[in-house]
This record gives sequence, C-alpha cells and structure tokens, in this order.
Amino acid sequence: MAILIAAVLTLCFTFTSCGKDDEKENDIYTGVITGNTDVATAVSGTYTGKRTIGTTVVSDAYIVRISRLTSTSVQVSADFYSSGSANYNVSLQGNIYVFSNETDPNISITVTGKTLNINYLTVGGYMMTYTGIKD
Repeated sequence: MAILIAAVLTLCFTFTSCGKDDEKENDIYTGVITGNTDVATAVSGTYTGKRTIGTTVVSDAYIVRISRLTSTSVQVSADFYSSGSANYNVSLQGNIYVFSNETDPNISITVTGKTLNINYLTVGGYMMTYTGIKD
C-alpha cells in the first residue's frame, strides 16, 4: 500500500507546474501578440509610386524612403522636402498608420497595408498627391 501511495504522489508532483512559470510564459505571448508598439518598423522601407496634381502625373517612378528612428518615429526622405527629409511621429489608428509632426501642417501621410499616401500643398498652392507601394 505504501508503494502505491508513493507512486501516486510521484505522478502528482511530476505533472504539476509552478504557477509563476505559466504567468511568465503568458506575459511573453501577450507582449508579442498585443503589446507590439513598434509601428516605425512596420512602415519603414522604400516606396515607389507617382506624384500627381489632380489627374496629371508630375513624376512617375518617384521614390520615397522611410527610415526608423525609434519605435514610434521615422524619417521620411524625398526630393519635395527642402532639406531632403523630415521626421514624423507614427501612430496606428485602426489599420492605418498616421504620421504627424508640428512643423509640416500642410502635409498628410498615411500607410495602409503596403500603400503610402502623401498629400501636400506645393509652393504654388496646388495639392500634390503621392501614392507609392512598398518594394
């Protein structure tokens, strides 16, 4: 009888685990699935597309590069910037990445899937639109 009790106790201790281990593992999975806040990596890359004013194509095969600075900020490099680039904060709103900064109020930048959309007012007062696809 003592051998049977010893065998049952051994099996009980063998197949139980510590609650702390389970919590730690669940925290890791939760962080990966729902806690990913590195929006800059998601939008970083090279985009190729067209710049248009209305229906007129101004530039075909136009390149815009987005480089990650931090997990929530990027540098957008394109010829239409007088300095060659500008820095933006990026946030995820639904399934759209929205870029913002305080120095360029006349520019709107979003990324949906692999499509980059930029709308900005030119010096002449025309609304320029860029639509590019991530390479």
